[in-house]
Amino acid sequence: MSTSVKKDIASNNFVQSNLSTTRTKVTQSDNRQVIIDTARELFACHGYQNVSIRGIARSASVDPGLIRYYFGCKEQLFIAVLNETLRPVREKILYLKDSTDLTTPERFLRTHYQLMARYPNWPRLMYSLSNMPDDQITPDLQAFFDDLFRPQELLFFEMMKKQGLLRDDVNTDCARLSFFSLMIFPFIAPLRLKQKLNIQLTPEFLDTLAEQNGQLLRFGLMDISSATASANDTPATASAHKVHQND
Repeated sequence: MSTSVKKDIASNNFVQSNLSTTRTKVTQSDNRQVIIDTARELFACHGYQNVSIRGIARSASVDPGLIRYYFGCKEQLFIAVLNETLRPVREKILYLKDSTDLTTPERFLRTHYQLMARYPNWPRLMYSLSNMPDDQITPDLQAFFDDLFRPQELLFFEMMKKQGLLRDDVNTDCARLSFFSLMIFPFIAPLRLKQKLNIQLTPEFLDTLAEQNGQLLRFGLMDISSATASANDTPATASAHKVHQND
C-alpha cells in the first residue's frame, strides 16, 4: 500500500472519529435539554410533588438512568430547571440594578412577561413552592430560593427615590409590593376569573399589559416633572430651577 493511500485512510479515520465525537456531544447536549424542557412542562402542569423521575423519562423518551446521570435526583433536576428558566429575569435584575431610570420597572415587567408567556404555569408553581412550610423545603431548595430572592438586588425603588424619580409621598416598601403584585398576579389569578373576563395570557396580550402596567407605575409613582427637568437641565439651569422653587 502506497504512502499516499495510507495517509488518505488515516485522514479519513481521523475525520470519522471527529464526526462521531461531535455527534456524541450534540446528542448528549440534546438529551439534557430534552429532559429539562420535559421536566419544566410536567413540574408546571402537575406540581413538584406529583412528578417522578420515571414520569419525566417516559415523557422525554429517555431512560431514567440518563436523568440520574445528568442530575442525580429529582430535586437537582428541578433546581437545574429553575436556574435555566429564571436566568433571564435574574440577569435583567442585575442589569437594572445599576441603570435605574423612569423605564426601569416597565423594562423589568416586560422581560418577566415575555419569559412567562412561554411558561404561563410556572409562576403558579413558584407561588405554591414559596408557601411550602419550612420543614418541607430541603436545604438545597432553601439555598436556591435564598440565592434567587436577594433583597439587595431588588432595591431599584430606593435608588429611584434617591435620584428624585419617585414622588415624595411614595413609600418604597409599598411601591415594591405593588410592583410584585403587577408582576405575579396575572399568572396566579383564579382561572375562573380569567375565564369570566375572557382573558388569555397570549404573548401579544402580555406585551400590552407590560406597557399599560408600566404607565400605571410611571404616572402613579414617578415624579415625571422632576425627572424630565433633571434630564433636560444643564447644571446652571438646574440650579436656577432650584432657586426658583425655593423663592
